[in-house]
Amino acid sequence: MKRLLVLTCVALTATAFAEGPLSEPEREALMDKLNSLREAAKTNVATRFSGATAAFKQGMASNSAALELYLKCVEKVNFEEKNRSGQDFREWKRRSRQLEDEAFAMALRHQLNWFSLTLKAAANPGDIAELSPEASKMLDSLMVTAAEVDSRAARDQLKKPVTSTIFAQAYGLGGLKIKDWPMSPLPIKDVYDQVILPPLRTPKTTLALREAWISRIRGEDLTVMRWSGDGDRAKDDPLSPQYAKFLAETKPELIWEMEVDVFKAGDQRGAALQMLEHLEKHITHHKATEWERTFRELVDPTPTKEVVEGISPSDEAS
Repeated sequence: MKRLLVLTCVALTATAFAEGPLSEPEREALMDKLNSLREAAKTNVATRFSGATAAFKQGMASNSAALELYLKCVEKVNFEEKNRSGQDFREWKRRSRQLEDEAFAMALRHQLNWFSLTLKAAANPGDIAELSPEASKMLDSLMVTAAEVDSRAARDQLKKPVTSTIFAQAYGLGGLKIKDWPMSPLPIKDVYDQVILPPLRTPKTTLALREAWISRIRGEDLTVMRWSGDGDRAKDDPLSPQYAKFLAETKPELIWEMEVDVFKAGDQRGAALQMLEHLEKHITHHKATEWERTFRELVDPTPTKEVVEGISPSDEAS
């Protein structure tokens, strides 16, 4: 009771712009208030996370469920909160062609999946490595359905940071910031580089590391093949200029990066043999000279004779 009275006095004197040092009871009262505000904020965030997680889980159940949740969020954010009528909302629905696009609905499901993972990462930022298997599974699911996510609207939706989506606005999650966590599943390179590959770089998991790299390369191949070009996708022209360049330049680079990564993680023998075969196969690649130099540095890092004996060329000259 005494502390409550002190806090009340503090509030009153603050409004009157009182000056002077804080007394010890006032300090304690202020810190208690700050701690209660922090606890209230944590409770509020936990409630929002819980509500969003439950809603997103329902939305991931089917394309129609994802679209239904999307419409509810649009109605809440863009119409109810702006005091626009139900008639306005119905008119918007009538004019929105993307609502008839099954690919868009599928993209919403994948986006909700990634948003759910993002909420897990936000709740446990120190354990992001543990989400590597789930992130890999999510991307595998996206690649399996790539043929269905074949419209520009669908791809644009997937490229959006989840914090900028209508789902984030509806559930008050636009301010999420997570270190070393990509806010969208596309491009898949970011997901692999930041989430999936790092925890696999150990001597005991080199096989899993290689398998993850193979999945990444397959995924990047598929996305470029299906989603490059000036049209909605390159389905009628699988060898579009973008895809042809990917096969000739980018894919060999990714394979080389994989072998270097596996070598450094611990499988030196297997990776070294694969690197030699790769060099032989792609000896005309514009990075072949760089690869050869890297190979020499990895396989034979022994210092020169002068360095071993403690003699530099300048010493010999003198």
